[in-house]
Amino acid sequence: MNEYSRKIIDEYLRTGEIKLTVIQSEYKIVDWQFHLLQINECHQRSKHHSKWVINVDIDERLVILDDK
Repeated sequence: MNEYSRKIIDEYLRTGEIKLTVIQSEYKIVDWQFHLLQINECHQRSKHHSKWVINVDIDERLVILDDK
């Protein structure tokens, strides 16, 4: 992650606008589908209090084109 992206994420974390969950995927014994368990856990944990849940990789950028 570059320094600019880190600063942006840190600011969103500081203001409480986002909650950052790091998905571990560096397991040799467990296959690639392990991340599906972690994504499901995130959805289950947030379904009663979050309007939106977005799963994105750190190298993706989201652009809001309409505030509705």
